[in-house]
Amino acid sequence: MAIQLTVKAESRFTKAFTAYDDQVKHGYNPNYVNPQTQRIKMQVSNLPTNMTSWEWRVTRRSDHQVFSKPGKVLFTVSTVSRSEGFNLDSEGVYDCQYIARLPGGKEEKSPMETIHLRDLLVVVIGDSAASGEGNPDKPGKLNQADGGLFDDFMDFLSEFSVKYLTSIFAKKEIAGVEIEPPDMDQPPLWLEKNAHRSLLSGHVQAARHLENLEAGTVVTLLTFARSGAAIVDGLLRPRSDEDRGGNDISWINQNGKIGQLEEVRRTIGKRRIDALIISIGGNDLGFAGSVKDMVAGDSSWIIFDEDDTKARAKINESIDKMLGPDLKSGLLTKTGGHFDQLKAQIDKLNVSNVFLVGYPTGFFDDNVKDGNGEFKLKSCEVFKSVADLDLTGADMRLFRVAARKLNRTFSTVIAPRYGWHYIDVTTGFLGHGYCAKPGRFFIHCEESLMNQGDIEGMLHPNAQGHEVYESEIRRVLHRQLILKSTSNQPDHGVVDVDVTDGKSDAGKIDLHGFAKPVMDRENK
Repeated sequence: MAIQLTVKAESRFTKAFTAYDDQVKHGYNPNYVNPQTQRIKMQVSNLPTNMTSWEWRVTRRSDHQVFSKPGKVLFTVSTVSRSEGFNLDSEGVYDCQYIARLPGGKEEKSPMETIHLRDLLVVVIGDSAASGEGNPDKPGKLNQADGGLFDDFMDFLSEFSVKYLTSIFAKKEIAGVEIEPPDMDQPPLWLEKNAHRSLLSGHVQAARHLENLEAGTVVTLLTFARSGAAIVDGLLRPRSDEDRGGNDISWINQNGKIGQLEEVRRTIGKRRIDALIISIGGNDLGFAGSVKDMVAGDSSWIIFDEDDTKARAKINESIDKMLGPDLKSGLLTKTGGHFDQLKAQIDKLNVSNVFLVGYPTGFFDDNVKDGNGEFKLKSCEVFKSVADLDLTGADMRLFRVAARKLNRTFSTVIAPRYGWHYIDVTTGFLGHGYCAKPGRFFIHCEESLMNQGDIEGMLHPNAQGHEVYESEIRRVLHRQLILKSTSNQPDHGVVDVDVTDGKSDAGKIDLHGFAKPVMDRENK
């Protein structure tokens, strides 16, 4: 039987966690960011028992340089398998072969195997959706000694009022009793605990699945996403507020407080970014904070001294002011100006592709549809109580509408204007809201408390939700970074934009006249 040879690259994504220093520098190892070599592993089997020496040979096609590792047989030859690694000093196409030398000057060679070494740099920036909020790399463990009090607290919340939810952290009174934050026997493990940043977000996992070690494609993954980030307060400049617990946020960099884009620039230098993945806009709209504030009983949207009707009117007013009733005015006057600044800063980097990821719209979807074909809305857990801040159908519908408007602005205005790729994730979340049974794709308040000792993870995608993100982002990245690199086919000018979950006001939009049309959502 002929010698069998297999060749594959060594994964770089799997080194991302250990390459990040979360104790002192709060940054990535420069040798990981800008590697001097790329490593491949060759393995052979079915070796001839009478060989006297061998040679591992790798030839770079571009300049025909040969990398060789010879050896001599000193003992009985194992015919099972043996392996060898090569550190190659550049990307490119390499022809690999194993040569077994036999008595009498004869040779037996393996078939030639070719590998195209390619190291893709994928950078993730943005808010809690991209940081993996609610999904630590390893969940913490609640102190069971506090279980009885904790359970009583959760029962109290469910039966009486969600108004005091965050008071366990602020040490406020609940029924006249001061409650300490729940003790954790084992704290959660994060890539960066101060940012609630993990490698389990769908944005990060999509990059992982780009790796094809047999083909030679590896991924250097750098995520800078941070929970609570907004365009200005997070990407362009550092967070202006204090970190969790009132701590200083200078941990971001030894040189002081900087925004994520500046952190990217300092980290990568002049290296080209193959894919910049962005999740941003929700905090600019005040969307995520408003949900938490409702639960806390201190909402900036719905407050006690006004009835819900007036409060919802104020919400609609803030949405229209932010996005504009016609979508094209508001976001390009207020937040749109911020996007212009964001685009200008991104252009200072060496970026090949920018991907703007949308938001789910089905936060409170049940898994049952109404007579109009819309998924019914449902509240439960801390969002269902006798308090005035209980989320009504009108409240939940408002969040759905706000997310739809934001996504539509991304897909029809922002992405085409700047030549970015928009990635729609709405379909995968439909019918999988916070209270859907079965099939919930969002984290409950109690889960967040149990897994990370706070409520920050509440209403963020759970593992199943991030699988939706991963699937949609991976599909677009593969098309743009893998398929387009060989075909060089341009995007088409008319695309199928469905950002209203199948409603009648979505449809074919002609993007000719804007910048490069790159709406990335295939028909389902």
